[in-house]
Amino acid sequence: MKAPGEFTRMFATEPEASESLAAPAPPPAPLPQGGAATGAFSRRSVPTPPQAPSGPSEFTQMFAARPPALPAKTPAPAPAPAPAPKAEKSYLPLILILGGFFLLVVIVIVVFVLMR
Repeated sequence: MKAPGEFTRMFATEPEASESLAAPAPPPAPLPQGGAATGAFSRRSVPTPPQAPSGPSEFTQMFAARPPALPAKTPAPAPAPAPAPKAEKSYLPLILILGGFFLLVVIVIVVFVLMR
């Protein structure tokens, strides 16, 4: 008779006497509150509440401050001369090219339909 295979021996209800059993592993150390995966649910110490500031807040101080004094006015530079008017852009070449392309596509389609 053939001896049971490794898989069968591994899941047997009672281990055979010939197998040497290692000492059982000690129980795992207790995990911190919430588990050890991320610590997302661990208890944290409660921070002390901030002390009440005396006087106006930083926001109020920023907007209550006066803007810095403006430097003395300097004479405005002479306005730049107006740019020369540009000639209107012509769309005629674009229309002719797209029309020719459309006509070429129609001709190719007609040729393939007639050859069938």
